Amino acid sequence: MKGFVLTLVCWLCISLPVSAQEQLRFGYIEFAPAFYTSPTGQPKGDLIKTFGKIAQKAGFYWTAKSYPTPRLLRNLQTGDVDVTMLVRHPLFENAALMGDLPVGKIRLRAYRKPDQVAVTKLTDLQGKSIITILGYGYGGQIKYIDDPANRIEKYAVLDHGLAVKMLLNGRADYLLDYVGPVQTAMEHLKINPAQVQGDVIQDSDVFLIVSKSVSNPEQLLRTLQVAYQGIQ
Repeated sequence: MKGFVLTLVCWLCISLPVSAQEQLRFGYIEFAPAFYTSPTGQPKGDLIKTFGKIAQKAGFYWTAKSYPTPRLLRNLQTGDVDVTMLVRHPLFENAALMGDLPVGKIRLRAYRKPDQVAVTKLTDLQGKSIITILGYGYGGQIKYIDDPANRIEKYAVLDHGLAVKMLLNGRADYLLDYVGPVQTAMEHLKINPAQVQGDVIQDSDVFLIVSKSVSNPEQLLRTLQVAYQGIQ
């Protein structure tokens, strides 16, 4: 159940209980297998597990809630979300602090039908039409996509499955999306993998991101990064 909040109680590495001020609100997007919500409403995924270990090591209780990407970005700005894990995004520059220690990696591909010309880099999309996921910054590459000089016609949608179906229906030349969510969407829709080809554009690091609205965000980010190093 998307948007359902589950409080994950983490046993501490210290003897004193955690105070209310030491609880973190973790926001995530539906991005399987890194982050997703189970049918029973529980946050799941590889990076959910990683953050759980980080929070436990650092001595925090935490809650986790799924948001559409635009809302997650807005909640970081307003302080309704304390921390998340994402790739670099231009909208974080004034609203949040981004760590310098990668905690994961995701792969960006340009998906196409087999009869479409393969691409190997972002500049190959000049003058083309593409489908994107609403709110995604693509590790900062959204600036290139949105630059009128590059003549890229963009169709932004919220759902990965809808994006794949639009591609197969010929609504655009390419779909710019990440491997995990596309694979999950194709499996759910029972789409034959041979119908869609994916060309690697870039691998992007995932970082811890802390809202500037929390008390002492610099210290919180340092604490979480030290905890991450401690679980390696």
